[in-house]
Amino acid sequence: MWKAQVIIPALTLVACFIAEGQDSIHEFSRPSAPSTLRSVELVHAYRIQVPDDLALVGFLDGTTKQSSVPQYTFRGPHHAAIDVMVLPYQSEIRTYGLIPTNEEAGIFKLPFSINGSNSLTAYFKTANGRCFYYGWSTEDTAYACTMNSSCPHRTKRSSRYQTIYTFVIFDKANNCVIEFTGYSYGPSKRVTEFQGDGKVLYDVIVPSLTPIE
Repeated sequence: MWKAQVIIPALTLVACFIAEGQDSIHEFSRPSAPSTLRSVELVHAYRIQVPDDLALVGFLDGTTKQSSVPQYTFRGPHHAAIDVMVLPYQSEIRTYGLIPTNEEAGIFKLPFSINGSNSLTAYFKTANGRCFYYGWSTEDTAYACTMNSSCPHRTKRSSRYQTIYTFVIFDKANNCVIEFTGYSYGPSKRVTEFQGDGKVLYDVIVPSLTPIE
């Protein structure tokens, strides 16, 4: 098993827009999957199903200066971006001091965040009993300014707001924490459901995660 170190962020509550019932289990039934899916391996330990129009355009194996953990980056003509990271379980638990409300079920107290990601404010269980935590936040891209641009800068009204979706599963049996991140853009900062690549993750990719026996 590879070794990795992650940045230690403080547990913090961030502005997140989530559906009601954040502390209850949402029993998730996998929808009818698109006919054009392919299988992708993650660190030779997991498989996920990915739409064919999402290409793997970047991979870091966790042994480079750019990244100390394996990372996968997917892009496509109809997608903003989808990123997948595989973090070490023991390091995450020890670093963030997460306290499960039910040790046997492995359900953690909400909210919490890992690896500097969105605050995870809710969770759902798939039909096979796997528990995924999730959260999202929205930012106004007109104020994502640099030293060389005005603030706010001109941006398309139809895609002014960026929503970042994060899904995380803690797989103690395989000593891994898998983090999925997706993005979508729209004209409003009010988000009440999964959209864009967040919806692709929720509907298809995240529930397809399967350990390789």
